[in-house]
Amino acid sequence: MKDSAATAVALGSIEAIRSALVLEAGTDAARIEALRVQMSEAATKMKRAGYWALALGILLSLTVLGAVIGLPMALTGAVMAWVFGRRVRNVNEACRQYLASIQAG
Repeated sequence: MKDSAATAVALGSIEAIRSALVLEAGTDAARIEALRVQMSEAATKMKRAGYWALALGILLSLTVLGAVIGLPMALTGAVMAWVFGRRVRNVNEACRQYLASIQAG
């Protein structure tokens, strides 16, 4: 994935993702789909990492000493899962909108 696509996923907004698609794929539908898959997979990996951090944080919180580390880790994991889940949806929506605008002319 090129720098602008990685930056678009990091920013997470639909406009940033669409501009990365325009810069990198142009009007090639196959290239747009390939970029969608790449960006979506990158965000999904981070979402899974958030779920793992959430689960590990909950497990650590079962002990009193582990709660000092576990509670912030669980909170961070929950936020990561939510943020990157949102970014996966934004990638898919941006690609759908861009393909629709290309097909409309």
